[in-house]
Amino acid sequence: CAAVCLSNAESNWKQILMIFNCSSTPCSAELPDGKWQVLVDGTSSFRWQEEIFLDAECTISPNSALILASVS
Repeated sequence: CAAVCLSNAESNWKQILMIFNCSSTPCSAELPDGKWQVLVDGTSSFRWQEEIFLDAECTISPNSALILASVS
């Protein structure tokens, strides 16, 4: 897995965390402190409408990306 965290101070989502999994198997990653909303995952780019939240660890599907937004 590879991850990038971007500052997004001009938005309601102050930080955006993008985690990429180029492997053919799922990978897990520890999240920075706080509450994170799932915006996009390997299945849908509309997860932000579902209000799914994570706070400690996540699993990224094979050959996909997970995009999260800090909400705390």
